[in-house]
Amino acid sequence: MCPLSYGTVSRTGSAIKIELLMVREYIRQKHSVPKPQTGTQTTGGFTDLFATGILSNVIHADFESLYPLIMLTRQIKPSSDELGMFQILLGELTRERIEAKHRMQRTQEENARTKEDAFQSSLKILINSFYGYLGYGKGIFNDFQRADQVTLEGRELLKSIIRQVELHNGLVIEVDTDGLFFSPPDNVRGEELEEVFVSKISSSTPEGIHLALVGRYKKMLSYKKKNYALLGFDNSLSIKGSALISRSMERFVRRYIRSCIELLLHENIAELHDLFVSYHRSITAHEWEALDFARTETIRDTMEAYDLEIKEGSRKPGAAYEVVKKAEVPVRPGDRVTYYVTGSHPGVKIIENCRLAEEWDRNFPDENTAHYLERLEESSKKFEPFFEREDFKKVFSSDDLFGFSAEGIKIINKFKGTLGEPPSSEEESSEIGIWLDDQPEEGT
Repeated sequence: MCPLSYGTVSRTGSAIKIELLMVREYIRQKHSVPKPQTGTQTTGGFTDLFATGILSNVIHADFESLYPLIMLTRQIKPSSDELGMFQILLGELTRERIEAKHRMQRTQEENARTKEDAFQSSLKILINSFYGYLGYGKGIFNDFQRADQVTLEGRELLKSIIRQVELHNGLVIEVDTDGLFFSPPDNVRGEELEEVFVSKISSSTPEGIHLALVGRYKKMLSYKKKNYALLGFDNSLSIKGSALISRSMERFVRRYIRSCIELLLHENIAELHDLFVSYHRSITAHEWEALDFARTETIRDTMEAYDLEIKEGSRKPGAAYEVVKKAEVPVRPGDRVTYYVTGSHPGVKIIENCRLAEEWDRNFPDENTAHYLERLEESSKKFEPFFEREDFKKVFSSDDLFGFSAEGIKIINKFKGTLGEPPSSEEESSEIGIWLDDQPEEGT
């Protein structure tokens, strides 16, 4: 399909593949190819956060292949594509993917299912890249105006879905490009009714564009845009967003934040306080392993290149490089270095106060207790928006002289308007409750 060797295909990005497929046909038909357009894309996908806190009975729904379907249904293609190859390729690849998905669903043989799933997944990545190619500055067939048209269409579709959810007394929590999280109306409980509800609000979208239920959750901790935690009905927990948790954090910080999130989702304030006190005492008493508080970084450059850039002033010193220099340990690009912070004050200069994790001695602990207590405090402040100020201070305090009581302490949910537009008179009542007509009768 793609005029590249197997090895090259595996190493190149989707934009190159799309372009080569188009150029191949232009060459075959002996047609000239255009020059790339200059400019930039001005419109991005619709992302916003409308509620923070702990929300119950949450549905995640998204449009299946939203941007490719917008381009197909609206016949959006680069203005410079005189042969119309963009639409032909997108349509053919979409058809191939649908057929692969159907074959995967029909077959019972595991290896065959795995093969078809891998094929359709690869096509999905390529198909979804057609939109990105329109806004690719170096693309021969790029078209920033058409890319903006796609995102504008997507934004309007999401806004229409938001209106439908709110018309039926649902609560929209967050939207992100091609999907949304929301709490359905109180009388929509259970997977079957939720499927019916999503199907009903999806019926307002243009033909060929479908909103699907992709997840349902007992609770959601909504923190910031693209930063949230989801508690499944089986009590499984998934956390998304580097503002909440990231791999660069120390292990004790990651574990602490995860435990805090679990307790918040279960609204267990007393145990949340006990958790903070427990970590505070463990840090103070050095009751942990070096890997609990150490950080790990990957060496990206040779030490010679690092030293040269430091000398030229083109980069700042890095703790991982400085600690191996001090320990006289040879390293190469790709090596991982694990180190911890020493000293006695929270504001020490880390590049001057760090040691390799393997040098830590349990019998003579020299980690910077003040620094790691500050890291605990910083991590706790992530949850400050969920409480009144005085309540937050009580929950995340190590002072237990007079005991702690969670009585009267509540988690705060905050809401803001969604579109800022009142529904039109036609929308206000005619559709409300119609989806209830589609409920299955008892016993069916």
